[in-house]
Amino acid sequence: SDVCSSDLMTALFVVIFVEQWEKRCRLYDACLTKLGFDVLYLTASFDHLTLSARTSESLPAKGGFIPTPAYRGNLSPSRAASYAVFAARAAGRLEKESPDLVVALVPTNGTALAASLFKARHPASLLIVDVLDLWPESLPSRRLKTLLAPGMPAWRAMRSASLARADLVLAECRLFGERLSRINPRLHPIALPLAGAERARTQPVSFAQG
Repeated sequence: SDVCSSDLMTALFVVIFVEQWEKRCRLYDACLTKLGFDVLYLTASFDHLTLSARTSESLPAKGGFIPTPAYRGNLSPSRAASYAVFAARAAGRLEKESPDLVVALVPTNGTALAASLFKARHPASLLIVDVLDLWPESLPSRRLKTLLAPGMPAWRAMRSASLARADLVLAECRLFGERLSRINPRLHPIALPLAGAERARTQPVSFAQG
């Protein structure tokens, strides 16, 4: 049977970077479990930092892999393709598991898009999008931004469209929240820096945006 098949309300984290379990998702897990959710965590089978395949040792007990193509070049079409495959397969898993709540961590923008499309098809579900970095705004070099300039509006629009469907938008810091609000004044992201981890462990999540 599916991991999410239980009488509990189910929450599914979709996170392409496995290290975010330790840095971020443990907080959600503690909070949502206390609220009565059955939690499932899905991440990529390819490590985008070490550029190597992951093993089950790198997963939490409630985690699962989404098969994700390997690549070698950090700045390459194959990396973009790997991200796109992850997003497409994540969309399929969301339909299969049909969770009551989806938590999508950004980057990548495609992850948020997959989650927001599920939300559009299942409006009774809840969607939290947590923005940990802004792409393409955070590209590391002016030269790279110049090279990718033709596709940047669509890249940014993918994120904006996804956030507009979310029930709750979180941001890793206040600066990111302010920038997102300038892009879309209807958004009111809540900053949740890691410094607030202990408070986040004990306070339930509110799904009402300010």
